[in-house]
Amino acid sequence: MDKFSIKNTTKEQRKKFVRDAFSIASLDSPEPPEEDLLFFEDYIEGKKELSEIHEEIISKYKENVKD
Repeated sequence: MDKFSIKNTTKEQRKKFVRDAFSIASLDSPEPPEEDLLFFEDYIEGKKELSEIHEEIISKYKENVKD
């Protein structure tokens, strides 16, 4: 994952990584909810690493399961 870290990428590269990842992920499934896509804006803007976003999304879905 170091290759995708904020310090090793530009904003344009991060935007492309996210766009490409969602394109591949949605080949055989529906697009992720807009709310989930918004998490990745912080990565694109260089505010949060992918590992942080990953944990936030997992926490969100764990909370929904408890409800």
